[in-house]
Amino acid sequence: MSRLPSLFLKCILALGTPDPSAPPPSKHSPKDPPIVWTATGFLYGHIPPGQTQQGYVYLVTNRHVVEDVPLLYMRFNPAVEHSRAKHYGCPLLDRAGRPLWCGHPDPEIDIAVIPFDFPEMRVSERLSELMFSSQHTAYMVERMRELVCEGDDVFILGFPLGAVGSFRNAPVVRRGCIAQVQELYSGHADSYLVDAEVFPGNSGGPVVLAPEVMIPSDGPAVRPALIGIAYSYLAYQDVATSNQTGHARILFEENSGLTQVYPVDCIEETIAEHLTQAATKKTTKTKARRRA
Repeated sequence: MSRLPSLFLKCILALGTPDPSAPPPSKHSPKDPPIVWTATGFLYGHIPPGQTQQGYVYLVTNRHVVEDVPLLYMRFNPAVEHSRAKHYGCPLLDRAGRPLWCGHPDPEIDIAVIPFDFPEMRVSERLSELMFSSQHTAYMVERMRELVCEGDDVFILGFPLGAVGSFRNAPVVRRGCIAQVQELYSGHADSYLVDAEVFPGNSGGPVVLAPEVMIPSDGPAVRPALIGIAYSYLAYQDVATSNQTGHARILFEENSGLTQVYPVDCIEETIAEHLTQAATKKTTKTKARRRA
């Protein structure tokens, strides 16, 4: 049995923006401009407690992927096997220039969600079947404490360096392990570390627990599950100094091979923020109609 369910690979979307070096489309050539694939996102279904349906569907990625970006392209594989990947433009600003995405209530936490309100795509491409589920395929911190500790294997999925696949989305899977998680468990950190290298393009990629044993005989069942979202690598710096003056001349910054990961709880907190904002807007509109 595979340690990485094939469904998880189908949840992943490549994200990109128009190539700034390409000429803008005109009325004579209205096609989309060339796209630079720069990041990763994934579909996530938030199921409220007490419900069993798919709930609310979101595209999840990092905040820095969508900030100051008016138009984001999403590339995913159609439901029909052996069909070429499709891409859709997703406006990120409304007519008044307000963001259509929602960030985590703490601006320092690099997570954003976009309500996936594309009914035709969800039906024609069966996207409702291709997502992580808050109740069924994701572990919150409370569950992680019981099952996950340093040394446990994980997979980081994404599209580093724009490697999206020529015909269909082909996510790159990198294997690593939990490097440090106790600070998260004790409440002294809002993220944890994974020993696995990531590169530009991995931003927003899901981190999946890869248990060695699916159903242990002496403990709770452990299954592959979403346990976080990658947002950055931990860098180390080396300073070159002048032999003559002793002053710093060049700063080298390198990838340490340690990746910073937010737990699924941070995704849920971002979705809760969006639902609160949506409810407030709905109430405001209702009161405005009554006054009118």
